[in-house]
Amino acid sequence: MIKLQTESLKKLLVGSGAVPEEKFDNLLKESIRKQHNIVDVLVSEGVLTLDQFYDLVAGAIGVERANLGARKINEEVLNLIPQEVASQRRIILFDREPDGTYLAAMEDPTDLETIDF
Repeated sequence: MIKLQTESLKKLLVGSGAVPEEKFDNLLKESIRKQHNIVDVLVSEGVLTLDQFYDLVAGAIGVERANLGARKINEEVLNLIPQEVASQRRIILFDREPDGTYLAAMEDPTDLETIDF
């Protein structure tokens, strides 16, 4: 999962209207007290779903969220990156556009080193 700084996360969730500021602040205190991730607390409290969170983050960083459960994965393209490399870099190729562009799913789409790779 992408690790966002608390202030960036608050700005994203409160600024988008997904979470009221007071609710975020209260649950942040709770997450610190319980030593849990704030996103996990927000989801467990029903404030937002994990899908909503991922959609907000994807929109904020300007990438499309890849819902691989709803897509047919091209096995030929999938095997272009060896499993060991895919596991290490947390990336898979899942399809190819007609123009030759590969479609990739990454755990951290802000990882410029992996994108360059």
